[in-house]
Amino acid sequence: MGEFLKVDFATPMLFLVVAVILFVICIPVLIHGLVRRKKFATLRDGEQTYARRASIRTELLTSALAALLVVVCLGAGFSGYARALDHLQANIEQEFSPTKLEIHHWTGSSAVATLTLPDGTTFDPATIAVEDDYRPVINEAPRNDRLAANPEPTS
Repeated sequence: MGEFLKVDFATPMLFLVVAVILFVICIPVLIHGLVRRKKFATLRDGEQTYARRASIRTELLTSALAALLVVVCLGAGFSGYARALDHLQANIEQEFSPTKLEIHHWTGSSAVATLTLPDGTTFDPATIAVEDDYRPVINEAPRNDRLAANPEPTS
């Protein structure tokens, strides 16, 4: 078989975590800056100093920059996640040539999917792990209705 496409789910998740952190920073800084600007407008002329105005401007610009970075990180995270799913699907199709493939979600270490091979073998659900060279490996996921009630002890 040929080369497999890179399947990277960690980097998109990292972008999404950074987006959440920046969002948590952005909102309070924005609220604080708006409250300060409103209070600044009510101050007398002698109390409306350039330093206060500059400080408020810096606070609002910092919040705007954080909001912009949130949007960028969300875009990079979601597009990277979609690209990783597409690459995983392409790798599975290259390795196994399934007649039916439906990837449900990524669990963090493997994908959960429904898979039917050309010989009729069906894995529902199947866990699909990715090796170091991005080669997909299929493991059938145990289901509760398929587990033995009293498994035989092995000696």
